[in-house]
Amino acid sequence: MRFSIIEYLHRGHLSPISFLNRKNMKIKFIFLLSLLLFSCSHIYIAPGQKISRISAEHTQTIYIAGDFGSPSSLLKDVTSSIAKDAARQSSQPYILGLGDNLYVKGFPHRDARTSKPFAKLCKIAKLFNKCRYKEQPIPLITIPGNHDYNDDAVSVKRTWGNIAPWYFLRQMAPQSKLFEQWLFMPGDANPHSSASELYEYLYSDLQNLVTFMKPQKIPVENSSTAIIAMDSELVIDLFAAGYYDLAKKYLQSLEEVLRENKNHKWVIVLTHHPLASYAKHRPGKWGSFLLGPGWPQFSKWWHKVLMVPPLGTLTTFGWWAIHYPQDIHSCAYENYRKAVYAMLKDNNVSLVISGHEHCTQLIDLQQTVLNTKNTSSTCMQLVCGEAAKQDPVTNGKGTLFFHTGGGYSQLKFFDKELLIEMRDRQGNQLYNYVINE
Repeated sequence: MRFSIIEYLHRGHLSPISFLNRKNMKIKFIFLLSLLLFSCSHIYIAPGQKISRISAEHTQTIYIAGDFGSPSSLLKDVTSSIAKDAARQSSQPYILGLGDNLYVKGFPHRDARTSKPFAKLCKIAKLFNKCRYKEQPIPLITIPGNHDYNDDAVSVKRTWGNIAPWYFLRQMAPQSKLFEQWLFMPGDANPHSSASELYEYLYSDLQNLVTFMKPQKIPVENSSTAIIAMDSELVIDLFAAGYYDLAKKYLQSLEEVLRENKNHKWVIVLTHHPLASYAKHRPGKWGSFLLGPGWPQFSKWWHKVLMVPPLGTLTTFGWWAIHYPQDIHSCAYENYRKAVYAMLKDNNVSLVISGHEHCTQLIDLQQTVLNTKNTSSTCMQLVCGEAAKQDPVTNGKGTLFFHTGGGYSQLKFFDKELLIEMRDRQGNQLYNYVINE
């Protein structure tokens, strides 16, 4: 459990205004700086939270490995840990990706068969190919992220970010057998014979892309569970580019599929961009204004350079002022998350799973700034995007757990409980949380 300067201030011991008004500013600045530096733990568990134990046998395991788009040493450790755990399973497990499957720009719009992206993707696939159940690769189902679109889902630049090849990996990849168990969702490419044909359809009219990528229930062997995959990057880019009618149309299709599946025991939404987060893509954290975007873990060398005043303040303020669509405070992102959150409470959604942030967070959505007076049911946000990269993270309203340094999560389904397990890159259990039926 980690001491948090934010909690210290929020409890009334020292408000920012009173802090500035009091004497001995030099001593207090040193005190504040010391607290900031000593609050840089890589793991946080909220006060009162404990690891739960369930004695019954679970019926299915689903592994969550978000933002796996680089064949890094971190991803090698994560896939090795999943492989060890999968060997002990008694029923078919699955792996869910959360977007950003190929850094940094995805596939090119022209000459999509170019060797460099496929060479990197094959290295990633070889790591996942070691994750097996009954000697067969575990099915991997993944969704698009902003890097798979090169931050350009509406295809303004037409350079990189071609989404069509993802549906034809077995046809296009030089080592096609590596992708026999891969499924990219949402979207049904069966009516199209090739990636080039699908490309012409998707990018001839933006309306076609919106229709094709409408949210879908993913195919897992669990009749009590509905996991709905959506394309959050498309929604955010539609809002950012001013296509409000198309964004609303897409969100209406999400509401329809949620309504169709609301009677399942567990309804889960799979989306790249989290509805709540306190990590890299929330640049307004006050510690970042003081010590730069590396606060509080300072995991990269340039994070430490920006700690030197006033570099951190200037960098963070510039980042915050730009309102980059990928950041949670931007208007396009805000439109997306408010619209999605409004659907959750009426459609029995228990869990939203996202990547985008290179860390793991578990946040109670009932307690966030998007809160609702309806507290009769639980709705959690699991952010799990540290399969291949790591970035700073801190706690905020509703945070029950966070971790950075590489890792993955597991969902274990029981008769009346859903267990969320957070694990580090070596597979060690860090924390778990039970959602009751």
